[in-house]
Amino acid sequence: MTGGSGANAGRRLVAFCTGVVVPADALAALPGPAYNFHPGPPTYPGSWAAGFALYDGTTRFGATLHVMEEKVDEGAIVEVDWFDFPADARLRYDELEVMAYQRCVGLFRKYAPHLASDDAPLPLSGERWSGVKRTKAEATIMREPPRDATEDEIRRRFRAFGC
Repeated sequence: MTGGSGANAGRRLVAFCTGVVVPADALAALPGPAYNFHPGPPTYPGSWAAGFALYDGTTRFGATLHVMEEKVDEGAIVEVDWFDFPADARLRYDELEVMAYQRCVGLFRKYAPHLASDDAPLPLSGERWSGVKRTKAEATIMREPPRDATEDEIRRRFRAFGC
């Protein structure tokens, strides 16, 4: 890569399915945008996207490539690889997570040549983040069903969060 100036000239940060939050000063020090491959669609920003999607009973999921910003999962979206799964599918969290990870790998294969050799920013799709941003702490709470939880609620949480 060419362009930029100083110690970070020609450098680009690419995050892949990580829970690491990159500090704003580190992002600002880069000569161009940093990108994240998020194992979830824009309707499920934040942590445990697959778990919250299963808990909500959705049948549409995906993986998102987006620009990294100071706040997690708020950057402009490059592409979303959506997929559907049957409502009666008894997928568990880890299975849906693997499906999303595979979609992230596909997005990486598609964009890696550009990311490795071209300073130009990736084109943006115009799609927007729309869901509630979830945290690891919220997922931890979901792993602890209340004492008065119904059997259905316990099963739902177990499927989505492995509690």
